[in-house]
Amino acid sequence: MLENDDTVPEIPKVLFVDDTEDNLDLLEFALKKKPITMFRASSGKEC
Repeated sequence: MLENDDTVPEIPKVLFVDDTEDNLDLLEFALKKKPITMFRASSGKEC
């Protein structure tokens, strides 16, 4: 994304970790129109 050319920038990949499933659901709902790929985990071990 730092290059000045005509290539399309990559869609950011974001990992959200929370042990409360409702928090992950709310984040997913709030960010669903943003240009990101969302990954979810409920613990560090799941990552």
